[in-house]
Amino acid sequence: MNNAEGNVRPGRPPQPSRERIAASRSVGDEHLLALTRNLTSESAQARERACETISDWVRSFDRREARTLATLLASAAVLEQDATCLESELNALGELSVTGFVEAEDIAALRRLPRESVRAADVEHLDYLIEEYF
Repeated sequence: MNNAEGNVRPGRPPQPSRERIAASRSVGDEHLLALTRNLTSESAQARERACETISDWVRSFDRREARTLATLLASAAVLEQDATCLESELNALGELSVTGFVEAEDIAALRRLPRESVRAADVEHLDYLIEEYF
């Protein structure tokens, strides 16, 4: 996110301009790479912010970007140790799924996520994805 001077705050990918989004449905490689870095960060806070950004930008991704992020999110969810991040990852996957770009093979890793490892309040996200794709 930009601060008052227009500089990018550390840990958050720069925001795509409205003109860029209007011109093409793509956030671009720079933003995709920044999201990827944050999704794979050791910092739970950075991972959660990346998920929030994905949810905020969900209508800005092209097919390749949505599928790439879905694959990363599904793999991250299977390995996630932080319950809040897992909730954010599943929520972001749910948001991406409404784009119509995500394929079952992109989120196949979710099949390895033990349902009992997901908090009761978050299991509906997992159930929705499993029912929708498998």
